[in-house]
Amino acid sequence: MKITEAMKAEWMEYLKARLKPKRLKHSIGVAETAVLLAKRYGADENKAYAAGLLHDAAKGLPKESYLSAAREAGRTPDAVETASPDILHGYVAAAMVRRDLEITDPEILEAIECHTVGKAGMSTLDKIIFVADYLEPGRDYPGVEALRAKAEEGLNLVVLAAIRQTVDYLFEKNAPIHPRVLEAYNEIVRR
Repeated sequence: MKITEAMKAEWMEYLKARLKPKRLKHSIGVAETAVLLAKRYGADENKAYAAGLLHDAAKGLPKESYLSAAREAGRTPDAVETASPDILHGYVAAAMVRRDLEITDPEILEAIECHTVGKAGMSTLDKIIFVADYLEPGRDYPGVEALRAKAEEGLNLVVLAAIRQTVDYLFEKNAPIHPRVLEAYNEIVRR
């Protein structure tokens, strides 16, 4: 996929109109990190940029609207998504950029859609967006440097480490864990 400067400008205006400055900065950081990971792991850099930049397009919406927006886009939220609607922001973002920006590339849309919890059968691009969201330079949390080091060792290794970190966090919060997180983890460790 070729990305023109006009496309980048359109996407930035779209995000500026919807996201707070801090979230926009995060999205730019994810796009830049995704491009670096795409170079390292042999994925399409333009698709990585697009998916990284647009992955949080729905974050400007009120969280309480995720359930209805997902339903409008054709998804029936499962029990975990109903209990934790924020999980749906990737799905809603993919639907938004498909509708509003006419992005139809299935790899970009899938990477945006599954960046929150992953899934079994993640492509290289899916994994890149999943971990770029954890690793972008603006992220500062306990364990981020260890995750960044894992990204140098291998894409599957950093995906597994990110999943472990997320599951540990959810256990501590006594929050539900989406089955797709565990499906992604199990598939990778069985390889």
